[in-house]
This record gives sequence, C-alpha cells and structure tokens, in this order.
Amino acid sequence: MKLWQSILASEQLLSIDAIDGQFGPATRDATKAWQQRYGLGADGMLGDATWGKADDRLYWGSDNAVYYDSSRVGEVRLFRGDSSKYRDGGAYHLGRVRQGDAVHAFDVGTRVYFSSLTVR
Repeated sequence: MKLWQSILASEQLLSIDAIDGQFGPATRDATKAWQQRYGLGADGMLGDATWGKADDRLYWGSDNAVYYDSSRVGEVRLFRGDSSKYRDGGAYHLGRVRQGDAVHAFDVGTRVYFSSLTVR
C-alpha cells in the first residue's frame, strides 16, 4: 500500500505525510482522482486496470533503479532487490518518493511485492 500511496503523492493527490500503508478514505479519494486523470473508471479500487495503467509510467533509470514518473513534479524510485544489497532478493524496495521539493526516503526494509490483488 505504501507504493500506491507514494505514486499518489508523486502525483500531488495525497500528502507525503499521509503515506501510512492503510487504504483509508483519503487514499480511496486520491485513487479516484488518479483514475479520472488517466481515463479509467473512477471506482476508487486498486485493481488490475489501475495497476496496469500505473505500470505504463515505469521506466529504468541510468542508476539501475525503476522509476514511476508522474510527469508532474514528482517521482517514485524503486530498487530491485539483490542479495548483495537487500535482505530479500526477490522484492522491490521502495527508495523514495518526491513531491515537488519534498522528499521522503524509505528505509531498506520497505519491501513491495507486485500481485493482482484488488484493494477496496
């Protein structure tokens, strides 16, 4: 959930301070706004169509990190886990979220896994 909230924060739809890993009313409303922005049905649920559209905005950086580009004023940086740097080589690690000049860095233990889970 922190990954999704980081994406919403990079899009200036959610405050960086609201990244708490919980899918509450603020996250639901920000999800609806994100879905409207990208031409999806705004149901406020985090399902396959929403994740798929977000995936379209990912790119590899020159530093071997994966980035979500909001094309506004923010970004999310993810690192692919490997055993030389992280405890779990199979996960992505949330590195940081930038919203304008504000940056929130996550600790190394903030792992994210991708699955086809729908969050309501």
